[in-house]
Amino acid sequence: MTTAKKLDTTFPVLKSIQHSGYSTVQKIHPLLRESRDIFEQMGWGALPDDLKLTIAIDLVGFRDELSGLYSTKDPNVLARRKSIYYWVNQYLNGICSEITAIQSLRIMSLA
Repeated sequence: MTTAKKLDTTFPVLKSIQHSGYSTVQKIHPLLRESRDIFEQMGWGALPDDLKLTIAIDLVGFRDELSGLYSTKDPNVLARRKSIYYWVNQYLNGICSEITAIQSLRIMSLA
């Protein structure tokens, strides 16, 4: 069964930190605060905040699905997951830059 919700692009955590003028020096982005333990459990705690923010909403969805809140077989969701694993590992292995990984993972309709 595929479950989907329409994203409200005006919701603060979906806005890019570059566009909203949000300063990561002052405080932690709410989405990063919520997903901090997920990044640590996956071994991705050392990723730069901009890259984390690009994929944080996806990781919250991973957590919710693993918690049994829903299940998806949607091919687009599964392809997104593969893309996240691929580009994060490329960055961690030094094969691509942070900017390349972010640009590859950015969802254009939300940017």
